[in-house]
Amino acid sequence: MLFAARGVEMTTIAEIAEQADIAVGSFYNYFATKDELLAAILQEALGEQLRALQSRQEQVSDPAEVISVAHRHLVRLAGADTDLAWLLVRLEVPQRVGTTVLREAARLDLDSGLAAGRFAVSDPALALTASGGALLAVMHEALGGKLADGADSAHAEGVLRSFGVSPAEAAEIARRPLPPITVAAGEDGG
Repeated sequence: MLFAARGVEMTTIAEIAEQADIAVGSFYNYFATKDELLAAILQEALGEQLRALQSRQEQVSDPAEVISVAHRHLVRLAGADTDLAWLLVRLEVPQRVGTTVLREAARLDLDSGLAAGRFAVSDPALALTASGGALLAVMHEALGGKLADGADSAHAEGVLRSFGVSPAEAAEIARRPLPPITVAAGEDGG
């Protein structure tokens, strides 16, 4: 995927058309801009990841474990779907990720934990942004092969601690077995 390999800004519409084996003018029959294409790609790919992630989360009830499962799943994405992971970490404008389905799901997970009294953060929007930024940084390091086994759990532990979970409990939750994915890729989950 060109966006994953080169970044969105460095990829030209001519290169996209060549890769798709269509004329440049034909590109505009489907998308007005590269950003519109990117949004469609993210919507589809992240929608599939969200369904897989939620199938794991449905197997746990503790809001802290729900957050742990989400972060561990997405860190492991760096090894499972490197094109999508590179696309996420190479986006030149981080706010693009913020408008996707993953951010909304993460906000709902955080809100659920706050409502249950499970988390204690003074600024939920900042906590969400910080945990998302940390996630992308850890994914970047994983894609570069710079992380040891267990980095997904160490990251999840750090996020839980930043959300107000005690160090010992955060460590225990982050090391629980990750629930299996129970929805096949491409299923709509609903």
